[in-house]
Amino acid sequence: MRINMIGKISNFQVYRHLFNENNISKVQSHIPGSDGTGRTVNDARLSVLKAIYENFEREELFNPRNVDKHSSILTIDKGKIINSDKSQRFSLLSKHEEHEMFDSSGVAAGQNSKMAIEHSFYEFIERQSLVYSFLTGRGGTSLKSLIPKDKILKKLNRGAYYINDISIVDNISVIIIIFSNTLGFSIGLGTDKDQKKAAYKAFNEGFGYNFKLFLHQRKTQSFNTFKKAHRFDKDIYEKYFYSNFSGDKLFEAYQFLGNARTKSNDWNHRNNYFEFIDILSASKQLNIPVNIEFLSSEKNIGKIVKTWSREAYPTIDNTEIFPSRYKISFFEKEDPFFINKNEYLPFP
Repeated sequence: MRINMIGKISNFQVYRHLFNENNISKVQSHIPGSDGTGRTVNDARLSVLKAIYENFEREELFNPRNVDKHSSILTIDKGKIINSDKSQRFSLLSKHEEHEMFDSSGVAAGQNSKMAIEHSFYEFIERQSLVYSFLTGRGGTSLKSLIPKDKILKKLNRGAYYINDISIVDNISVIIIIFSNTLGFSIGLGTDKDQKKAAYKAFNEGFGYNFKLFLHQRKTQSFNTFKKAHRFDKDIYEKYFYSNFSGDKLFEAYQFLGNARTKSNDWNHRNNYFEFIDILSASKQLNIPVNIEFLSSEKNIGKIVKTWSREAYPTIDNTEIFPSRYKISFFEKEDPFFINKNEYLPFP
């Protein structure tokens, strides 16, 4: 297989999935924090291509040359396009009060603009759904009753697990899977218009990562202590997860998933063709403006897009979030109760 690369590659690996024949590729380059991972069912070449695009996306995130670049922004509010500005200074840094934090939430690359927008918007909804659910203890919809009938997902019965749709918008599914047995534990998120496809994405993320489960850790160091000791490390959030969590601790943090308000008797098979109206609908339902930001890259291998909102959570680092300051916290209730306010949100 021959793929023309741009930039220096420091590490390149191809794995096999833990439970099936999926291909997992991993690409690392000379810029710290730029790891890229790709997963496919049969086509190893495609898994490598996905890894290259994720590596490209994260290189753009951490490359200091982008600070002085300008980008175009499309703003959507209450289901309408209200602004298109082409003179913004591009920044992939998340804004939080007076601070800037490195966070790739809502950032995605694609072969063309449409693909990049779709991936970016899905990630934005995925991360907002995750943070909101954790903050408020919103369990969403349990999908456990559907698992025994599915030839792939029934493998979750090898251990204890949750599988819930925690999406905060009606037209898109965000599936979270948490799994644990005596060998280790795992967590995965998947987002798509089609609920079953989103579940497969979550399964592949949870069980395909590095060809192994996470090993149970018994450390008790707090995240704030760990953060102070590693404050210059861009990968601090996931490194804390790897070194301080066990299956029991993960299930304790996400126990609210066991109290899902509804249970599904069948998959929600929406039309899975992504359209711009999906962004309009989500903006209207959440009652927040949504910005689609485009970056022109010097690398001629694709497009990169960031989806964000000043009224949405700027990061998954829940210890840095004051939820009452963000309008998205109130899209369902006027007085929500934040049961996990300022607690570490465990996700690698």
